[in-house]
Amino acid sequence: MTGVIDSFGFILSKSFNWKFWLYVIAVSIIGMVAFVVSTVIFVLIAVIAFIALTFTTAGIVVYFIIFLLWLIVMLLVGAALQGTLLNFSRHYLESGNLDIWSSFGKTKPRIFTSVKVEIIIGLIYFILFVLCFLPFIFAFINFLYSITPAELALKAVMAESDPSVFFGLFVPLLFSLILSFILCFIVFLILTPFSVIYKQIPFFENESTFGSIKRALHLAKKNYFRNLGFALLFFLFIGVITLIYLFLIVVFTVPLTAGNLGALVFLLVFLRIIVELFYSFWVTVLGFLFDAKIYLLDTENETHQMQVYQKKEVQVVKPVQKPAKDFLAEAQANKKPAVKAVQKPAVKKPVSKKSFNTEFPESFLPKKGAKASGKKTLKKK
Repeated sequence: MTGVIDSFGFILSKSFNWKFWLYVIAVSIIGMVAFVVSTVIFVLIAVIAFIALTFTTAGIVVYFIIFLLWLIVMLLVGAALQGTLLNFSRHYLESGNLDIWSSFGKTKPRIFTSVKVEIIIGLIYFILFVLCFLPFIFAFINFLYSITPAELALKAVMAESDPSVFFGLFVPLLFSLILSFILCFIVFLILTPFSVIYKQIPFFENESTFGSIKRALHLAKKNYFRNLGFALLFFLFIGVITLIYLFLIVVFTVPLTAGNLGALVFLLVFLRIIVELFYSFWVTVLGFLFDAKIYLLDTENETHQMQVYQKKEVQVVKPVQKPAKDFLAEAQANKKPAVKAVQKPAVKKPVSKKSFNTEFPESFLPKKGAKASGKKTLKKK
């Protein structure tokens, strides 16, 4: 939790860079101009088609096609602006530099992938939303079939004297509506760690449409509670700031505008417009920084886990089990040749004189001082 708070404090401090604000304002103005121009063009096309086709079947088909084309253009423009500001925010958080053109260059090849991801996720979320509101839908259908318009009018007349009659009629609808809202809140709260990461993947990584969705699911699964805590902290902070802002508006501007203060009223209205614009742009800037930072946190955590896993693999060396054939071959290869035993020569024991005399008589021994010769000299008796 400490890392989440530190990260939020980091993006909060970065959100007050006025140069960053200027780029965001410029891109937002370009987006509004593109929206207005494209809307005007498609409205003119629709008017020309209406003059030519009116309310015929072909005309309705043409109007629908024009609306789809306008919607696609809006999605492409929105993806281009969103991707540019996301890449711009990521580059700013990583290096501190402000380079809007390189951010747009990274965004251009990923615009269509982002649009396809947004369409798929939008359809999935719409289906989940409808499923969450099934209790209310069934309760409403049951209500329509359980009472006729005449009975409803009679209940309304009776409710003038006894309001509980009319209130009791709508109690099942009210409870089913509350249940549907609770289910919707729980489902989308569970999906929050995925919702805050999926739109960054098409712009930050070179993945396909379904590859981007799988990658977002992987990061959301690995960093589920971190993403959930970061998102809740962000939304809680924005909610508190918004409540304080609305309270200050009510306290200071409403009493003054209620009185006849002339020029002061116009001044207060002008100041309120400036403050609202400032607040809106600040929330926008903080939101893009939040989106970029949560992606950086997830990828840093993933890299750290991979490094820890690799270190464990290096430290723990598993013994390799060899088959019996390998062991036999290795034993034969390492077998040393047999060393023949070397027979030591027999050592002749020195013969002492005493033992020699016992075997040979003294007369056979050579005299002292006699020269050794090849012939043996024997002493005569």
